[in-house]
Amino acid sequence: MLTQSLVQEATNRVEFAADSIILTTTSTDLQKHAYRWKIETLNTFKNTAFQSSPKLSLMDTWTYMLQVRNFMETPEAQDYFGTYTTYVLQVSQNNVEDIERKASQFFKPEIFQKHKEFALQYAEEHPLSAQNLKHNSVRSDYVAFLKVPDSLAFSTVGSLSEVMSNFSDKLSYSTDAAGKQFKWNT
Repeated sequence: MLTQSLVQEATNRVEFAADSIILTTTSTDLQKHAYRWKIETLNTFKNTAFQSSPKLSLMDTWTYMLQVRNFMETPEAQDYFGTYTTYVLQVSQNNVEDIERKASQFFKPEIFQKHKEFALQYAEEHPLSAQNLKHNSVRSDYVAFLKVPDSLAFSTVGSLSEVMSNFSDKLSYSTDAAGKQFKWNT
């Protein structure tokens, strides 16, 4: 639930920023890039935030936010977003700060620091680019980081009612995202 509420806030920030770019630029390339950023973000969040393991959801979402922020700091992002790069970087940095604040509340301090180092390293080793804005799950790297068998690495959400609530939240987010994407494609 922690990651899901955070993702909703981050989605709103990205959508607002992308819509601002789309409305204020006359460049069709910049408009396309803003749409792509918005669509990739929604699709990625749908996959990262709504997993059966709260820890894996948090780590997948955190590493994706770092990957986006890191990309926005590159010269390639300057070419991609032009004069809007600083704005997009600020939105990405706000998302990183938000998830790190939440993660610091989720983990004990010494555990948080180790997880932060893992997230930073993963984002560095698996960078995004203008040609590839897709995030690959951290699951196998995270299991190796935890140094436990995959079957013991993650506890699931819990009771049947919690699982159904999680499913309902994912369905709601997915339905909302699909409606938006349909609108953006027309």
